[in-house]
Amino acid sequence: MKMQNVMALLRKDMRLSRMVFLGGVAMWPMPMWFTLAVVCKLYMIDPAASGRSLARIAGQGVTACMMLSGLMVAMVVGHLMTSERADRSSAFLSYLPFSRREALVSKIMTALALATAFLLLNIVLRAVVLHFTDMGSYWREYIIVMLACGTLIFGSTWLAGTCFRSGAIATAAGLAVPIALWMSLWLSHFEEPTGLFLLFVTWSVGLGVFFFIAGSTVFLKQRPEG
Repeated sequence: MKMQNVMALLRKDMRLSRMVFLGGVAMWPMPMWFTLAVVCKLYMIDPAASGRSLARIAGQGVTACMMLSGLMVAMVVGHLMTSERADRSSAFLSYLPFSRREALVSKIMTALALATAFLLLNIVLRAVVLHFTDMGSYWREYIIVMLACGTLIFGSTWLAGTCFRSGAIATAAGLAVPIALWMSLWLSHFEEPTGLFLLFVTWSVGLGVFFFIAGSTVFLKQRPEG
């Protein structure tokens, strides 16, 4: 594996994902802008409104941004893994002196870099909101759930992207798996919810890593034009 080939593919994958990523960054803060508008409106109507109530609304905006960032990660990974097969450009790339392993490393680096960018955006937003409110009690749980759910979304989309040509299908699969996992765990522990949080985190990380390894294996064995 040649690093110059990996870097060339990395630049190509970054260009390929640039517009989807920028579109996601533009859409990501919209729930927070809406929430801030609601908070300002409520404060103008009733300046004596409880600060705790306004902080709770702001927290809901942060949560909405976190959920939307999951969609953004799924869209970026799904587009990255399917676009070359959808437009048949992968067939052209197969004639260039790049190995499948080099292509896989490039896509992993690109997907992780862009997913990490969304993670950092959420952490910064949460830190800013915590600075102005008293919402610090669930900070650790927030980070754990975000990382675990993000791992599952990433892995699910990664595997679906290697199996389907459609980025929409890959994105939908990446979002559907965490929801299905949570619903199945919640229903199976409906009468005894103790430990449900830890169980969801454990299953999310385990399945996310498994799906990522499975998707990478499929990618290496896949024909470039497949």
